[in-house]
Amino acid sequence: MIKKFFSRGFIGFGIAAFCGGIVALICYNVGVKVGFNLVFFSKNIFAYGLIGFTVADANMIFESEKFSLLTETLIHFSVVLSAYFIAGLIGGWFLVWGVGLLIPVFCFVVSYIITWLSVMLALKAKAKAINNKLNESYKKNVKEGKN
Repeated sequence: MIKKFFSRGFIGFGIAAFCGGIVALICYNVGVKVGFNLVFFSKNIFAYGLIGFTVADANMIFESEKFSLLTETLIHFSVVLSAYFIAGLIGGWFLVWGVGLLIPVFCFVVSYIITWLSVMLALKAKAKAINNKLNESYKKNVKEGKN
């Protein structure tokens, strides 16, 4: 379990840090003014990596059968939101506190909901396809008297 936690986490860290670095370099090269320097870049790479590590490991909650899907989703959401805030503090993403902080939180919540719904719809479609194949196989076996 510990080995799985760290291996999955570091893979998530690497992928997220790499993607974040590519996005930062693209932004810099197209002239987005973000006060780009090595310290800023390093903090953001680490912040992206932290989110990647957390999301990769937080997904393990869905592999457990101890909780309902709603409870698992709420735990996952809370863990990922916490990682987002910590990463945002590390990366200096939150320039405005108070009501201004509601905008990035709102964007995070909307993104999370869209992602969650997309995954659920894909899983339901996959389950439906499997069930259809099982029903076809069952009907074929009944027709041939193999039941």
